[in-house]
Amino acid sequence: MLACSVVVPAWCQQVGSTLTAVIRGARLIAFAACLGLCLVTSACAWRASVAVGDEATASAYARRHATSAVVLLAAYWGRTAGCKPYTDATLVSLGFDRSPDLPDSDDAAPALLLNAGETSALFAPRAFLNYALLVEPGEYELAGFDIRVGNGNEVGHLVAGRSTLAQLGPDRGGSFTVSAGETVYVGNFSLACANGPILWRQYTPRDQLPKHLAEFKSQYPFLNLDDVQFRLFRTKDFGSDENLATGLSKPPPGMGLLAGERSDSVSVFIISIDDDPVLWDGKDRLGNTAAIAPGKHKVLIACAFTTSSGKLSRGGELPIEVEPGKTYDVSGELSADGKKCDVRAKEHA
Repeated sequence: MLACSVVVPAWCQQVGSTLTAVIRGARLIAFAACLGLCLVTSACAWRASVAVGDEATASAYARRHATSAVVLLAAYWGRTAGCKPYTDATLVSLGFDRSPDLPDSDDAAPALLLNAGETSALFAPRAFLNYALLVEPGEYELAGFDIRVGNGNEVGHLVAGRSTLAQLGPDRGGSFTVSAGETVYVGNFSLACANGPILWRQYTPRDQLPKHLAEFKSQYPFLNLDDVQFRLFRTKDFGSDENLATGLSKPPPGMGLLAGERSDSVSVFIISIDDDPVLWDGKDRLGNTAAIAPGKHKVLIACAFTTSSGKLSRGGELPIEVEPGKTYDVSGELSADGKKCDVRAKEHA
């Protein structure tokens, strides 16, 4: 784990003492490339009076749409309970810098800012909120993020600034690119909690994107959404590639496919593969299918049972060896003691 120097940017004013120097956890290292996050007792000053910088308006769009670009994204500001090792966690803010004008200092404000405004985490909508940003053409790199965490009566913030993200390598955590006249959908931003709280870019699958775009159109009726580009925020550390998405009907080239059971008595959902972050299907739900690389894996499963006494959910674990080009039917049964889901997989006939 990288040493944490507790570099608190100017947009994060540290109040009181540092609660802990480093977020400890091998699983977090595995998918965050040894990202060291510091837990401080402050919130980001990015939380300004305006919740979103450069949000599109009808007048600005009419003047600038030919020379600027529109970025479509969604963000979840609601409180997530049980985000271990904390009792809860909430995404507070995230920002992006425009390349090549990348500030060296953690103190500089980002070119694009999204945050929860003055909304308390307890009262924030428990749903993704949609945003349309009118921006200058170019490449935008992740500048940082702030996650509020709670543990009983203690509250702190996990803060990652530019200096922390730079330790991830040249891509600094990820980026997206837009050109003049384009409207681009880049994904949905929230938290992953399976291995400790971390920023995570989900996305709406292509076949469900028209429904999502209808939400944008309702909120921003002046936008022309006839030719929206599906171009996700590219990242190795804070999101899954599209070709590893759920919702598939056949294995991608060189991959296998897990297909969870869906019946009147049980639905089997794929949570994660090899302790990687949660494989969300769309914005806020688990899926029944997932692409999986050849080889030996450990898959975490959630089973939703319908019984005579009502509905209940239990977790399970599936060890599996995958061959490319094959689909595996994954079934689940409630264990004899009722405490877990007994998971099995067999090659699809």
